[in-house]
Amino acid sequence: MSPTPQVLSRDEDFLVVNKPAGLSTTSPDGLNCLAWEVAQRLDRGARHAHPSSRLDREVTGIVIFARSDRGIQHLLEARKRERYRRTYLALVTPPPEASDGRWTWRIAIDPRDRRLRMALDEGQSGERAQDASSGFEVLASVAGVALLAVRPETGRTHQIRVHAKQSGSPIVGDTSYGGVGRVTLSDGRVIHAPRVMLHCRQVIIPKIALGSDEEQTFLAEVPDDFREVWRRAGGEASLLDRSPA
Repeated sequence: MSPTPQVLSRDEDFLVVNKPAGLSTTSPDGLNCLAWEVAQRLDRGARHAHPSSRLDREVTGIVIFARSDRGIQHLLEARKRERYRRTYLALVTPPPEASDGRWTWRIAIDPRDRRLRMALDEGQSGERAQDASSGFEVLASVAGVALLAVRPETGRTHQIRVHAKQSGSPIVGDTSYGGVGRVTLSDGRVIHAPRVMLHCRQVIIPKIALGSDEEQTFLAEVPDDFREVWRRAGGEASLLDRSPA
């Protein structure tokens, strides 16, 4: 049985969904993915079901679907004006050396596995290389595991995962990008991570009303498996429930 997405909000122009792990946002054949769930079950009456972002299969959190032509154009314009803002929560090990900063490595296709991506050092070339940037902040660090807030400024494939690996602080459970599935804590305890510990916690977009400078904020509750890894590391649960600044 497929995991069940949660509808967070619906209006004339947008459907906002909290995507579970184990479900791709889209698929080549259009089947068995979040877009199919939206079109066939969650929002069958919508004119469109156009996702504004594509979370990886094992990544959880907010996906906004445009339901109308106006919604599609509004989200495109919001991205162009840098008013489509996302905050992800990530568990990484080891913690970054800096408490905050920006990751700005360019990203290209990994020639060893074209399904993956790689970060490029300055001056290095790569297939389909694109500029990429992500801001990060360490919210807390316990027993060798850090909780990060990551704010991607561009939208490249696997961007946060690639940048975290290149920074030396890969995401817990992300075995494709240097992360470990079993975390040995500084006190000797071992934690199993069932998937990539990355969650799109918040998305902010401008309100669609003509001329409005107001914004809409959407929040997706952190899933139980992420909470359990953080709890077992000794992390404070309340940090997962705060609205990102």
